Amino acid sequence: MQQGRFKTEPRLRHPLTLDGHGDVWSRGDELARHQTSGERSVFGPQHTGLQTVAGDGVDGWGRYWIVGRDLAGSNAVAVFDGTRWQTTPIPAEPDYRITRACAESPSGAIWVLLQSSDTAAPLRIVRVEEGVTRTLTLNYWGFGEAGLRVDSGGSLWVHGLNGLYQCADTAHPDWRRVNDIPSKWVVATQVRGDETWFVYENTSGGENGLAVLFHGRWTSFRSEVQSGSGFISLAPDQTLFVGSAHELLMVPSGQREPLALTVPGGGEVTSAVKGEQGALWLGIRNPFNDHESVLFYQPDGVLPETEAVALTHEVRTGGALKVKLAGIERFVPRDTPRTFRFSWRLDDRVWSPFQSAPENGISVAGLRPGLHRLSVRAQDEGLDVDATPAVVNLTILPVPLQERGWFRPLVAGVFVVILVLALFWLDRARKLARANASLGQEIGVRRQAEQALQTTHRDLKAAHTELSHAHDELERRVEERTRQLHTEISARLQAETQVAAVTSERTRLARELHDTLEQGLAGVGLQLEAAAKSFEANPDQARQQVDTARHLIRHSQEEVRRSVWNLRASALENQLLPAALELIARQLTANSTVQAEVRVQGAARRLPEDIENELLRIGQEALTNALKHAQATRLVLELEFQAERVVLRVADNGQGFDPSQAGQPQTGHFGLCGMGERVKRLDGRLAVRSVPVQGTTLEVTVPLTRPVPGNE
Repeated sequence: MQQGRFKTEPRLRHPLTLDGHGDVWSRGDELARHQTSGERSVFGPQHTGLQTVAGDGVDGWGRYWIVGRDLAGSNAVAVFDGTRWQTTPIPAEPDYRITRACAESPSGAIWVLLQSSDTAAPLRIVRVEEGVTRTLTLNYWGFGEAGLRVDSGGSLWVHGLNGLYQCADTAHPDWRRVNDIPSKWVVATQVRGDETWFVYENTSGGENGLAVLFHGRWTSFRSEVQSGSGFISLAPDQTLFVGSAHELLMVPSGQREPLALTVPGGGEVTSAVKGEQGALWLGIRNPFNDHESVLFYQPDGVLPETEAVALTHEVRTGGALKVKLAGIERFVPRDTPRTFRFSWRLDDRVWSPFQSAPENGISVAGLRPGLHRLSVRAQDEGLDVDATPAVVNLTILPVPLQERGWFRPLVAGVFVVILVLALFWLDRARKLARANASLGQEIGVRRQAEQALQTTHRDLKAAHTELSHAHDELERRVEERTRQLHTEISARLQAETQVAAVTSERTRLARELHDTLEQGLAGVGLQLEAAAKSFEANPDQARQQVDTARHLIRHSQEEVRRSVWNLRASALENQLLPAALELIARQLTANSTVQAEVRVQGAARRLPEDIENELLRIGQEALTNALKHAQATRLVLELEFQAERVVLRVADNGQGFDPSQAGQPQTGHFGLCGMGERVKRLDGRLAVRSVPVQGTTLEVTVPLTRPVPGNE
């Protein structure tokens, strides 16, 4: 084996694992232990107690362990203490299988993840330590194979196609879904001190890349992972290795920025193990034929030095800096064939991936004119990187104006504008000359017109004086005639007002007499008819009915006097409207078979005098009509007090009538006209609903706040 070169290790099969003693374990077709002394040991089911192996690792004490199915077909974990294997069964249902396992540091505990064939079943997470097991569960996982990792703080991380979950306290499990990671599918995790690293892919949305969670803050390297292989490992010197297509990503201890190592011959890196002396074993899979091999590399441990020589220190904006890059190792002649790769950055930008020296220079696109700095560092075949980058100072020159793409079109445009302005000025000068000549002629014409206007002005002034005298005479005559008309109109309006007042008073007296005298006579008639019917059979009752009729006559006389003097109804003097209506209903139906009921909705209260008086007369007229014309046996009066209005409803079960014929002389319903006039005075609304033989309902709605005349 040549120092600083990769070579194939035929005795190893990947995946590979390095235990705490520096021994390399491989579990390809067989489980083998490759000791640092060069000895090789092979272990079979008769040694480990497991017939199949699903995963392996090293616990916090440096012991190698494997998980899988034991000889009875149950899930189990086996730990090698250097001389013998100790097997511990893992409690789980038969349809659960082990998918991942990891160790807890610094203890010797091992966490095992089991999944059921039923995608709706929860995950089982079992902690195994010295033969003692404890089980946690994670519900709502969904589908896809899950992975497991425990960080230095004791938090459990479960990842897979369904996302990333964290359990910070395993003693009191409370799973939390992590939503701020760049991709849904986390394929691998690793813990390094206070850092938790994640490899994610874009299979279910998002991006390919590598992310680290450090002190609650995420940092992503989205362009570093081209096709994740699902592996991330940690070397004894705390170097992180991440597999990718055609290269191996490394994150040295104390850094959080990945470096790339191109794998000889291509292929996908599926595992990586680094020994204490820097020896490196890589598991490689050919994606075209699935051939697997192990490469071994022994670095020389000498850090390279970087040499960067700029062919010019001045570069135009958007150009490329021509620079010669070379790697130098001490104690090695310059003519010795070596392969170096280089990473660079401009100012404080992100370091580029390690690659061969650029033939066409380094692009300075995006840099503004001025002084800038190029930093370059070399990487040798042993993955050692120059700790002190070489620095090249450069100046970005602005592109001269005459060479910029917009300069020539701008000059051409300015020339065209100047030419157009010159032509415009010449044309304007010719027009001005013609305008001056025309203006001289126009000035002469205007002088003649001005003289004519002065003559006309004198004539108009004389005419204005004559019109002023005529206007004064006309105003005197109009004022005199206006006084005459005002006197005549005042006399006429006074006469019309007297006639209207007399007519209004006659109408009021007719309505009041009708609503009092007519209604009283109707009550008297009812009492006398009842007395005539019961005179022979029950003289006492007939006498009582006659007395009631007399009382109604005296009451009607009193109401007539009050109506003539336009006084409040006696029923409203000492009681509210509902009680007054109930009194009138009792008087009209006393000693008869007619049942009358008064209902009240809302809180009864005193209303304006005109509203109470009109509603009482309307209710009285409605009761009288029902008793005289409808032959009703049941009457219901309902008063509804609202905040801004009051509603009166009168319903009977009489014979009804056709409302379209009401108010005509032949029908005898003159009372409806009177009720309509009363409702109109109150700015209210009257509604009559009646069907022959089905009774009549009368509803009056009166607003309590009426518009002031003239403000409508």
